[in-house]
Amino acid sequence: MVGLRGDLTADTVDDTRRVLLAALREAPEVLEIDVSRVTHLDPDGALALLLTARAAGDQGTRVSVTHARAQVTAVMRRTGLERYLAHGRSAR
Repeated sequence: MVGLRGDLTADTVDDTRRVLLAALREAPEVLEIDVSRVTHLDPDGALALLLTARAAGDQGTRVSVTHARAQVTAVMRRTGLERYLAHGRSAR
């Protein structure tokens, strides 16, 4: 499980991506990303989640995003990320 916090924006996308890809190196069956402490997600920041979902799918890891606040869920829905990263359930 990886817990993210703060704002996920263009300013933080590189650091967020590094953290998530490091978690994938262990090749878990499911990578749970807890976003309960994420205060804001914008489309640029969502790129880190999309890139993680693609890398996870390439190695056969499922991704689960949990505890998303309404704003985070709304951005995931608007950007189409919910197809890859699901709130409270696993997606491939």
